[in-house]
Amino acid sequence: LTSLWLSGNQLSGAIPTEIGNLTNLTFLNLFSNQLSGAIPTEIGNLTNLTSLFLLNNQLSGAIPTEIGNLTNLKSLRLSGNQLSGAIPTELGNLTNLTRLFLSNNQFIDLPDLSSITTLTELPIQNNKFTFEDIEPNIGVATSFIYAPQDSVGMKQDTTVTAGSSLTVSVIVGGANNQYQWLKDGTEITEATESSFTIDSVEDSDAGAYICKITNTVATALTLYSRPIDVTVSGATGISDNSSQIPKAFALYQNYPNPFNPSTTIKYDLPRGSNVVLKIYNMLGQEIRTLINKHQTVGYKSLTWDGKDNLGQLVSSGIYIYRLQAGTEIESKKMLFLK
Repeated sequence: LTSLWLSGNQLSGAIPTEIGNLTNLTFLNLFSNQLSGAIPTEIGNLTNLTSLFLLNNQLSGAIPTEIGNLTNLKSLRLSGNQLSGAIPTELGNLTNLTRLFLSNNQFIDLPDLSSITTLTELPIQNNKFTFEDIEPNIGVATSFIYAPQDSVGMKQDTTVTAGSSLTVSVIVGGANNQYQWLKDGTEITEATESSFTIDSVEDSDAGAYICKITNTVATALTLYSRPIDVTVSGATGISDNSSQIPKAFALYQNYPNPFNPSTTIKYDLPRGSNVVLKIYNMLGQEIRTLINKHQTVGYKSLTWDGKDNLGQLVSSGIYIYRLQAGTEIESKKMLFLK
C-alpha cells in the first residue's frame, strides 16, 4: 500500500498504532473525520511519506518528535484540531517541506524554521504563539499567516484601597514589542511600557485594564492581555456612574478584544431613548440582539457571552456591534477567538 485516503468520513477514536507498519506509504490522508487522541509516535516509521494530512479532526496532545523522521515530507497539515504544547524542534529536519499547516490549534513555542528553505505556505494563526515565536520566522515562507493569536496572560480581579498604589503588568516574549495600556477600552496616554503604575489610586481608576501589544517586525499581529478588573475600596468620590449625566452619545471599543468567551460593551446616553444594540457578522447578517428597550440617561455597559440568538457559541471571526439610541447610530468591530 502506497496511498491511503480515508478523508471526509465519520471515523472516530484514535489513529491505530499499527498504521506504522505501512512503511511503503507515500500518501496518508485522514483529514475531516472525528479522530481523537494523540498522534501515534509510530507515524515516525513512515519514512517514505511525502504527504500527511490530519487536519480537521479532534486530535489532541503534542506533535510527536518522531515526525522529524519523515524527511521526505513535502506537505504536513495539522490545522483544525486540539493539538497543544510546543512545536518540536525536530520539524527542522523536514528540509523538503513546502507546506506546513498548524493553524487553529492550541500550540505554544514555535521554533526557528529557517532551516527549511523550501517552505512556501506556513499558516499558524489561532494558536497561543507570541512575538518571540514569530519574529525568527518572518520570511521563512512565501505565505506566512500568523494573525490572530490567543490573548495573553490570565484574567485577574483585584481590589485596591483608595490612596494606595496599583501596578498592572504583562509578560510577552519578543525583542521588538510596543505596549499600550487601555482602561475600559480607552488608551492611557502615558502607559506605553509592559507595566503601568498609578501611585495614588482614586475611585475613577476602577475599571478593566488591558494591554495592546504590537511588534515592529511582526507587524500583522496585535496581541491583547486578558483583562485586569480593578475595584477601588474606600473611595470618597462618586463611584456609581449611572448617577452621572454624560455630555455626549458615545460607543466604546469592547474589552477585552479579541475575546473568548465574553466581552464588555460600554456606551454613554446623554438623554433617555429607545436603545437597540445588535451584533452582526461580516456579511451583515444579524447574530444577536443584546438590548432593545428604553433606557434612562447614564453610563451603560453590558456583556456579550459570544452566543447567537439561538444560544450557540459563534465561530471565530470579526463581528460588528451596532448601537442605535434615538437618532444616534454608531458601530464598531470586534474579534472573537475560539
